[in-house]
Amino acid sequence: MLKFLNLYHSKVQSSWGLHITARHLRGLLIQKKNKNWSIKTIGKIDLPQDLIKNGIIKDSKIFGECLSQMRKKALPYPLRSRHLIVNLQEEFVFSRIVEMPNLNFQEMNEAIKWEAESNVPLPIDKVYLNWEIASNKENNKGKVQVFLSATPRNIVDELLRNLKMNQIEPLVVESESAALVRGLVWGGSIIPEETPVLILNLKEYYSHIVVFDNQVVRLSTNSDNSSKNFDFAIADAFKISEIEAEKFRQKIGWNLQEELGRKLADATTSAFLSLKKEINSAISFYAGQNNKEIKKILLTGEKKSKWLGFDRYLEQEIGLPTTWQKDWDEQIWPPKSPFLDYDDDDEYNICIGLALRKIEEI
Repeated sequence: MLKFLNLYHSKVQSSWGLHITARHLRGLLIQKKNKNWSIKTIGKIDLPQDLIKNGIIKDSKIFGECLSQMRKKALPYPLRSRHLIVNLQEEFVFSRIVEMPNLNFQEMNEAIKWEAESNVPLPIDKVYLNWEIASNKENNKGKVQVFLSATPRNIVDELLRNLKMNQIEPLVVESESAALVRGLVWGGSIIPEETPVLILNLKEYYSHIVVFDNQVVRLSTNSDNSSKNFDFAIADAFKISEIEAEKFRQKIGWNLQEELGRKLADATTSAFLSLKKEINSAISFYAGQNNKEIKKILLTGEKKSKWLGFDRYLEQEIGLPTTWQKDWDEQIWPPKSPFLDYDDDDEYNICIGLALRKIEEI
C-alpha cells in the first residue's frame, strides 16, 4: 500500500492506529492470535472546531491535551505505546496514474521526480513524493502505469512535529484511502480478485471516492457531498430539523414505491446529482486510463441503516451492482465498548486499516 513515510522497524513489538480528521481523533490497538485478530483497546475524542484547519494543527498545546485524553480514556486499557501508524487527510494528497518507461527502481525513482513536475500542482521541493507500480504490463509504447502521489511537506512536517512533542513516534504515515482499503479487504468486504471496485466512503461532512484494482489504489478523490448535504436538503423540503431529517432518511429513505420516499428523492436531487456526476467522472476516467470497466460500487462510512434504500437507488441511477460493506464481526470489538453506543462501527474503518498495517502489509 502507498505510504509517504515508512519509518517501520521490525523490532517494534506494539503499535496502534491513529486516525486524525478535522473533527475527531480515533485510536485503537489490534492484537493478533494465530490467524485471528481483535481490537485490544479503543478510544475517541472530539476536537474543538478549527483546531485543525487546511490540514495544519493550529494549537499544539490543545492538540496535545486532546491526544493525551484520548489515550488515557481508551477502553478497556489506555493506549500506552509510543509507536503508531497515522494518516494524512485525503484532501491533501494529490494522486494520479502516469505512464513511465519500465525502469529499475533507482532509475524510476529519479524519473518520477521529473514526471511529477508536470503532474503535481505544487513545487516539487515543497512536497513529499511517493509512487508504486500500478501495472507491470507494458502498453504498446513499452510503458507501465505508475501511481504517483504527493503531499505538502508543511502538512507532514507539522503532523510529525506535533506527535513527537507528545513523545509519539510514527512508524508509517499513509493516506486514508490506503488504510480504508486495507480495512475493507481484511473485513472481507473487498475480494481482490473481484476488482476493480469503486468505493464510496460516505461521511458526515465529506466523502471519499476510491478506485481499487489489483491490490492498488488507482484513484482517490474527496467530495464535498456528504450525509449533512442530504440532511440539509431533507430538512429544508420537509421543514424539519437536521436531527429529524437524519431519522427521516433512516426510516423513509429512497423507497420510490412510497410517496414520502419519492418526495425524499426529489428533495435530495441536487445533492444526489452532484454526487452522481463525481462517481461517473471517476468511472469514466478510470476506464479511459486503463481500458477496464469498474465492476461494482461498494458503499461504506456510515451504517447502511442510515441510508435506507440508497444502494438500490444508486445502482439504478449508475447502472452498476451496488452493495454496502459487510458488518464487522462483533467479536473483534472490546467488550462493552461505549464508543460504539453513539458512533458507527464503520466510522473506524480507516483506524482499523491503519492499525492492521503493523500486522501485515497487504
